[in-house]
Amino acid sequence: MNFFPKSVRKIVNRFSKRKALPKPVNRSIERLDQMSIKRSRGRVLGVSPQFKKFSKKQRGFVLEAKRLIEKNFEVLKEPGKKINSNGIRIERAHTGSHEGINNYLTLKVSVAKKEFFVKIAKTISIERNIKGIEIVNKYLKKKEGKINGFKVKAIMPHLVYSKNIEQKSFFVTDFFNHNEVVMVRDLKNPENFKITRVLEKIGKENALIYDIGPHNAFYNPKTKTILLFDI
Repeated sequence: MNFFPKSVRKIVNRFSKRKALPKPVNRSIERLDQMSIKRSRGRVLGVSPQFKKFSKKQRGFVLEAKRLIEKNFEVLKEPGKKINSNGIRIERAHTGSHEGINNYLTLKVSVAKKEFFVKIAKTISIERNIKGIEIVNKYLKKKEGKINGFKVKAIMPHLVYSKNIEQKSFFVTDFFNHNEVVMVRDLKNPENFKITRVLEKIGKENALIYDIGPHNAFYNPKTKTILLFDI
């Protein structure tokens, strides 16, 4: 026995025959002080406002650089090899004695008189690096940017990208040349000892920082500034 009128039964039957709606895509956007992070379908993309502005002026630069790197991936592993195409120059390069243990490649990408450091790593934990840099920046703000007589800055990357199924990430920041900075681990004493103590102090007072140390810091002797990156 059916207690509903015929008109109501027709509406119920019509909806019951419809196909199920697709599940909503898991997307989110997080806005940090120096970067916006988008997450979708196992991908993470972070872009700084400065890099977004630059890439708008150099339209297609990011996709073209990515295409050239992927096309010439094996070639770029050879020291001294350079790729020049469409106003973009790519070469294998890094500043300092430590190239990294989880990296596929470290590159210098030049375009429109700008030089970028590009790290292609065997990890997808780039969000920890971004959060670590943000934590340190807030910590340094309280310290007015100085610790033990040294100026200290944490460098936020311009672009980060990772995709879970590829187990690979891209990390893009400014390229620092040998004539401007020295990797802290390459410094001689007493500078090495003094700056290492600064890094240890930052690490102890910020437990959530992932990878701070002499291998992830530069020193500019002219300005007496410690630059932290990829922490």
